[in-house]
Amino acid sequence: MAVNQDVAGSIPSMPVLEKERDEMKVYVITSGEYSDYGIRAVEIDRNRAECICATLNKDIFYDRYEIEEYDTDAIQFDSNKKVMECYVAEFDYCTLNEVHIASPFISFERNEIKMFNQNGKRYIRITATFAKGTPMEKARKIMKDRVAKWKAEWEGL
Repeated sequence: MAVNQDVAGSIPSMPVLEKERDEMKVYVITSGEYSDYGIRAVEIDRNRAECICATLNKDIFYDRYEIEEYDTDAIQFDSNKKVMECYVAEFDYCTLNEVHIASPFISFERNEIKMFNQNGKRYIRITATFAKGTPMEKARKIMKDRVAKWKAEWEGL
């Protein structure tokens, strides 16, 4: 990475990134059909997109998350939605102990909580977005609190 120097020579300006490739691809994770179709996440790394899909598709029988590949040179993007860091975590339904939390990925703002069964046990999966730079421990605590509230409402408490 080359860095340009200011005319005075004392203050470095913004770094100039050398072009690493001619085109850049984005991997859009989607689910649903027709009116239920939606974008769930966007990644610039194919491997991370595949990991996200695998996590989201785990034990989903009614719908599948899929990856769509786009060349960014052809994309015209106009949105007023915030782009944030998204976490996906799973909790044991009975104890509310955390079973799994995935590394954050970039996504539009959302908050989804769903229950699922695996090997005869019930689990709760939460997908939640936070401001960029939110520490994982803070996100983990907030998600656990949201899951506890959701469970209490689900059970009518």
